Amino acid sequence: MRTRTRICACDRYKARLIVNGGECYDLHGEESLSLDVRGGHIERGDDNRLVYTADAEAEVVQNKLLVPRGGYYSVLLEDGTTVHLNAESELVYPSAFSKDVRTVSLVGEAYFDVAHDAGRPFVVEVDGYSIEVLGTQFNVTAYADERICRSTLVEGSVRIIPDNGRNEEEIVLTPGEQVVHETGTDIFSVARVNTKVYTAWMDREFVFENTPLSEALRIVSRWYNFRYDITDSDLEKYTFTGQISKDGGLDYLFRVLYEAHMPIALRYEDGMLYVDRR
Repeated sequence: MRTRTRICACDRYKARLIVNGGECYDLHGEESLSLDVRGGHIERGDDNRLVYTADAEAEVVQNKLLVPRGGYYSVLLEDGTTVHLNAESELVYPSAFSKDVRTVSLVGEAYFDVAHDAGRPFVVEVDGYSIEVLGTQFNVTAYADERICRSTLVEGSVRIIPDNGRNEEEIVLTPGEQVVHETGTDIFSVARVNTKVYTAWMDREFVFENTPLSEALRIVSRWYNFRYDITDSDLEKYTFTGQISKDGGLDYLFRVLYEAHMPIALRYEDGMLYVDRR
């Protein structure tokens, strides 16, 4: 096994903020950020989090927070809702919400801790459906390069509304349930899950339960920012169960994979991990 590069911890929080469709700000390094925008004020300190304060009298503008591969960022919205964005994710949201509804859209993965507001439901739009809540905690995985989206409820209650608009197909989740949607279809399924598997990234861990090797590699590669190639397709049938610290680095990741009793050999060259049959 050969390794040629390491991921620098100081780069973990690099991100970009785009305000009003044009103004772009790099959110890395030690520089603070203080912006007055239509609809409110934005502060960014040294804790790698954006904080919004609303100006009820001002016209709002749309914001887009982009987190690249290998990154992580969080934002405190003006209503008190906190959103944690995982690697390779985008969140679009207003500088201040309307009086009737709080709507954001997501591509990628995020954990939402929604502030309760009985008069204004909070809506997360993803490809194929919307998630509507009043106040709760849930995780959404909706990457553009994956064929399924997952919404996992930790606390409270959420309502899943398919984009087809048919009310009879709305789904209400209770804590510990997950809805899976096959993108590009009207197929939704609900199951009870171990929520830790889908929220462990918040605690800087990966937790897998009988996860196909290709899916496990897709998840960890976003954090460690590498590409991979499984050279023998028969290896994709193997599953992985275990827990990996996100702070362990590539050497630790490779050691864990070697100890998983799969017939694999790993080669890492110039940012590409080759998974061969051993």
